[in-house]
Amino acid sequence: MSVITDMVNDGFSRKRPVCSIFGLPIDRLTVREVVEKVESFIVSKESHQVAYLNAHCINRAFEDPEYRDILKQCDLVYPDGMGVVWASHLTHSPLPERVNIGDFLIPFLQLCETKGYKVYFLGSDPGVAQRAVENFLESVPGLKVAGIHHGYFTKDEEKNIIKEVQETRPDILIVGFGVPDQEKWIYRHLPVLNVPVVWGVGALLEYYSGKVSRAPYWMRANGLEWLYRLILEPGRMWKRYLIGNILFIMRVLALVFVDILAAAAAWFSAYGLRYALSGVMGPINDIRTYLYAFPVILILWVFCSAWYGLYHRKKPLSVYQEFYSILKASVLAWIISMSVAFLIKEWDLGRSVIMIAGILNFLFLLITRQLGYFLKWHKKLN
Repeated sequence: MSVITDMVNDGFSRKRPVCSIFGLPIDRLTVREVVEKVESFIVSKESHQVAYLNAHCINRAFEDPEYRDILKQCDLVYPDGMGVVWASHLTHSPLPERVNIGDFLIPFLQLCETKGYKVYFLGSDPGVAQRAVENFLESVPGLKVAGIHHGYFTKDEEKNIIKEVQETRPDILIVGFGVPDQEKWIYRHLPVLNVPVVWGVGALLEYYSGKVSRAPYWMRANGLEWLYRLILEPGRMWKRYLIGNILFIMRVLALVFVDILAAAAAWFSAYGLRYALSGVMGPINDIRTYLYAFPVILILWVFCSAWYGLYHRKKPLSVYQEFYSILKASVLAWIISMSVAFLIKEWDLGRSVIMIAGILNFLFLLITRQLGYFLKWHKKLN
């Protein structure tokens, strides 16, 4: 997990509290605070880009540097998926809750009605945005709709759309092209649109038009909306959710996987080294004994690393603090390993192997963490 700063400059307020996951800033705001932030953008009359982030977005950001850079420059980025919220708890700045505009859109439009804010709706297939707005007006009859247009327009139509937006002067432009197209389009045209809030919303218009069914509330609240969409559209969504979610989990738990590999390398390297010294130190048991003990050793190393905050950090650690944490984790794991070997005598694990494994694991953990710092430093230089 990439844990960076939790305060960044945003150009509107002097400081902006964020949770940084893989270097992408996500605003640490509740739903109410997001609405207040958006309203402050409207009052400012300056142009702001609003985006969301979920597991799929993060996977796309790894593949698309342009999209990644745009997310870093957005004025507001909120956590649209529960996976991102859960992942944030591995950092020192966890997110307070999931923020999905689909859950509070009607109350938000009612606020727009009360304050007299004008909204322009742009995106989805022809007719979808129109049906969505018709449904909105049933709940919010006084909503000021500045304009409506589908998202499949030509270059010439795009010029007319931009001109219409400039002339109608909406307070909010809702853009539903899907990621990363909507973020790129907003970023390119933000300087000329002259709209206080330009908000990328993905498939929101499709949900409210009735074209796509939303998951029940209990599934959304428990992070299972992806499963509902997969069941509805398996042919289109299997790659995004089955492969994408696994890839996201692997990225989030990258340090755990690295430590598992380090522990495995340490344990079997220790056995190999001890085996090579059999002529000096005497015979060693068959490797099967050490294979049986390996899962216990593996769990033990990961547990000790977690115990000393190498995965979940309440605050950023300096290089020296991390070194000390790795040392404490290694010593604790070594003491417990020796105790287990003494108690389970039938395994007959050589104490020399446990001793060597402890030293190697400490060195391997240290190398992997220092390699991480080196890569961050090298990336900053380039």
